[in-house]
Amino acid sequence: MTLLHTTEEAMEIGGRIYSDMKAKGKSIDIRDVLIAAITLQNGASLLTRNREHFERMEELVLVSIK
Repeated sequence: MTLLHTTEEAMEIGGRIYSDMKAKGKSIDIRDVLIAAITLQNGASLLTRNREHFERMEELVLVSIK
């Protein structure tokens, strides 16, 4: 497993995600925004038990844990 770090680019992606969600009237926790942004910036898939937190981000590829 590789540990991914935050970057300026990831923060810009996060800003866009947050703004898009807010414009659609959807609330989202900033921690979820940051996780999604770092994942997208690295071209990775997100392994999660909490699909409902991330399903609204269409560009994010999710992998479920059972």
